[in-house]
Amino acid sequence: MDYRINKLCGRDDYSVKFNGKIGSEIANKILEVLKDFEVKSKSSDSIWLQKGDKRIFVFFYGEILFTNFTKDEVTSIVNSIVG
Repeated sequence: MDYRINKLCGRDDYSVKFNGKIGSEIANKILEVLKDFEVKSKSSDSIWLQKGDKRIFVFFYGEILFTNFTKDEVTSIVNSIVG
């Protein structure tokens, strides 16, 4: 699955946009890769994960927002998810 990483307005905030929707297989892979993060909220269209001041918002329409991450951390996480 192709993706693009964009820096957001915040100091350490990034958006990762995929070329398609995030299905249940990828959502489960995200939860597996980020198992040390607490699931704060999970609904039919999104997941909110948090560990300390780091937050991840997964939107099933095809976007993941990372708050308080470096670009290297984001790249590493996304590569672990999509292989």
